[in-house]
Amino acid sequence: QALGCGLVGSLASAAAAFGLGNWLGKPLVERFAGPKIGSLSKKIGSRGVASVALIRILPVAPFVVVNVVAGFSRLTFSIFMKGSVLGMVPGMLAVVWLTSQVRSLLEDPTWTSCLGLGLAVLLFGFALYLVRRHFSRPPKLQEPE
Repeated sequence: QALGCGLVGSLASAAAAFGLGNWLGKPLVERFAGPKIGSLSKKIGSRGVASVALIRILPVAPFVVVNVVAGFSRLTFSIFMKGSVLGMVPGMLAVVWLTSQVRSLLEDPTWTSCLGLGLAVLLFGFALYLVRRHFSRPPKLQEPE
């Protein structure tokens, strides 16, 4: 229930800001937000669903800024929403599971609820470690021919 409610709310907010960015257009948004917005727009629009999902997993800018910028990028609304779902669901699932384990421990402090919370924290931490390690590597340089 919490996952569905959070996802619907997040997607509704994303859709509204996408529409606003589409309606305002790039020149007006750049006038208020600055020229760096153009590079964010290129990153978002470069690989479609995958780029939106990646930006959702590793936020590069505030949520509403990404949504508005996506609205004036070359992404279609459908691709934007698919990428948003793909990128937001894993994190939301992890948070819902982690909070469920905390609630279970507080309501019924048994060794199994303690073990469940420990497992949730370990898996959540390991996933964050893998994501950070993968994206903190310097890019491979191509050798000159």
